[in-house]
Amino acid sequence: MKLWSVVVSKIEQVTGQTFGLQKVEAMQGGDINRVYRLQGSTQSYFVKLNKASLLAMFEVEALGLHDLASTHTLRTPKPICSGIVGEDAFLVLEYVALQSLSSRSQQQLGEQLAQLHQVQQSYFGWHHDNYIGSNLQKNTRENDWVHFWQEQRLAVQLELAAQNGYAGKLQTLGAELYGLVPQFFSVTKPKRLYCMEIYGQVMQQQMNRGRQLFMILLATMVIERLI
Repeated sequence: MKLWSVVVSKIEQVTGQTFGLQKVEAMQGGDINRVYRLQGSTQSYFVKLNKASLLAMFEVEALGLHDLASTHTLRTPKPICSGIVGEDAFLVLEYVALQSLSSRSQQQLGEQLAQLHQVQQSYFGWHHDNYIGSNLQKNTRENDWVHFWQEQRLAVQLELAAQNGYAGKLQTLGAELYGLVPQFFSVTKPKRLYCMEIYGQVMQQQMNRGRQLFMILLATMVIERLI
């Protein structure tokens, strides 16, 4: 199949290593992407597919994973490469063998998430717009949290809802909420924190050497959160 031969070629080009593809295994997970495991003799990769017009969604997901990794708090799969083959866009990630959460790993996840939420930055926003599912999400940097949340989170969602036929009471209540946000934050002051909201599946990896536990964030959406 041309798709997989092109993906394998890109993997080999980026890694500088030969990858002998032996098996393509369809996997479950995610609502909008088709996901696969590419298995070789000594290495495997995790691949997401979607329509070619959504390549930017995959590219910004890779950026989010890089930024998460740079905090040195939570283990994330390493992005390998992305591109387009015919009508498909693809994202190749490090494949991580997963196990069920234990009580210890759940505790560790909580500790590492707390560490992540202590990483600060000097503004609200991010250096790149990203996506909620396949919908574009604006992240223009601002110094004022209230205005940022009103315009780049709430107002955008209300507009999207209106475009999809949700008007009337939803828009009325949304406008009311928009107006109440400054009042709420007049007594609650948010910190400028560099945080990640996580969607998808969070599992643990049991490493062979040293049996060290790592929490794995399989998919990420980088946003700003009030702590």
